[in-house]
Amino acid sequence: MFSVVIAEAINIMKATQRKTAQELIMSYIGFKSIIDVPNIYYGSIGNLPIKGDVGKLTATQGRKDVRADHEKMPGHGVANAFYVLFKWFYNSFYFYFFTFSVISLPFTQVLFVKETMAA
Repeated sequence: MFSVVIAEAINIMKATQRKTAQELIMSYIGFKSIIDVPNIYYGSIGNLPIKGDVGKLTATQGRKDVRADHEKMPGHGVANAFYVLFKWFYNSFYFYFFTFSVISLPFTQVLFVKETMAA
């Protein structure tokens, strides 16, 4: 999750340095192709025997299921707190706001630069 957030932040910073809308769109296309490399690689290893042997995985116990104290891992409360915070960040900010900021901030800067040059 951190790598995706950092990649998006770098994308926004690099996009604000573009001078024209065409440069901005071309950088988005290049960035998207770089981000898709792991998915392309994962799709290409479909015929490996180990991938077929694993089969379908199912969770037998949910995160909120009641467990005895001796069955919990050390630091369970801290790990759960991190999970809740990251899930909150993803659901409330990253999923909705990053898409808006990646699209709107660079275009707003391009328009602002054009307006200041025209004046």
